[in-house]
Amino acid sequence: MTEAFINQQVKATATVTPDNASNKEVTWSVDNEEIATINTSGTITPKAAGTVVITAKSKSDSTIFGTASLLVKVEDLAAYDYEMKGTYTVDKGYGFILKLDDADKTVIHTDFNKTEGRHEFYYNVTIGEKSSLIKFQAKHAKFREQLAKDYEIWDVRNSEYIFHARATGNNNSLAYAYMYMHKDGNVVIDSPSGVNRVKTFGLTWEKDGDKIVLKSGDQRFETVASINPAHPGYKLVYNNVVYLLSTNPDVKWRKMTQSDFDGATTYEFTGSYTTLGPDGGSKTVNLNLGVDGNAYLYSGSWVASATGTWTEADEVITVTLGDKTYTSEKDADGNRFIIYQVEVRSWGGTSIVDVRLMQTK
Repeated sequence: MTEAFINQQVKATATVTPDNASNKEVTWSVDNEEIATINTSGTITPKAAGTVVITAKSKSDSTIFGTASLLVKVEDLAAYDYEMKGTYTVDKGYGFILKLDDADKTVIHTDFNKTEGRHEFYYNVTIGEKSSLIKFQAKHAKFREQLAKDYEIWDVRNSEYIFHARATGNNNSLAYAYMYMHKDGNVVIDSPSGVNRVKTFGLTWEKDGDKIVLKSGDQRFETVASINPAHPGYKLVYNNVVYLLSTNPDVKWRKMTQSDFDGATTYEFTGSYTTLGPDGGSKTVNLNLGVDGNAYLYSGSWVASATGTWTEADEVITVTLGDKTYTSEKDADGNRFIIYQVEVRSWGGTSIVDVRLMQTK
């Protein structure tokens, strides 16, 4: 059963079969609007604790419907007193340096939140068996004249390399994330204050020949170097998120493309589909056919979900990805396309969706 807290909006999705149904629209309803309400697009707003049944009914045939239950819970927001002792100094022109008397003897360089006009830092607070990353802010503007001048955050000043998260598909939550590889070998992943803040602990990095290696315990994540001399740099994949580093000061990391790492393409195909289920939403699929005969499939991310080979004969392209083969066709206007099948999750299980990938190059 899906769970949600009061006022935490949830998106309901439904799949109407067969795939070629003439009308896939549904009407949404709930059995108890005191617990939760739902609008015409399927957005649920929990209002009180309890269980509510959501119904999706076909607009073309009211006898066809599906249901799912949502458990609405009250979020535990109990207040706790937490005390941590330590000392501080002022890093003139930048921020406070806090030295905490915790088990790790943590040293924190505070940052200045320009939007709120306050110095702040994040710290992982542990109470009992639970822990949470908490943002702490200064209550007053003491030292502001000293600290805000020529401001540059500590992570920038102390980094050997700075990678940027590539926001594609489902990676939008990390659209502004940075990976700071500090000169002392530690790594911090975060974003500008107040924008989807992310903080990762226990990461380190090292150079291994021409590669930059991110380390998490015994795991190693190695960079892939660009093969395009006009766009030199690195790609690093960590937790299914792609981070980019441009080593040419005249080329912004945003200008780097998949072909900079996979090689030039002869043909490119792209398409999209919408799913109605636990993984609901719009997804983009890209199929790049390289000049070297290799094929790369990307589904909502820069992380290749499948690789293979391709050939062309008599204007017909044949792509082999794993144990499956796909052949190009032409529509009435002579435009070339490939039908790619995707397995998606719906409320009732899984289904196969045909995605039309149109040639764009």
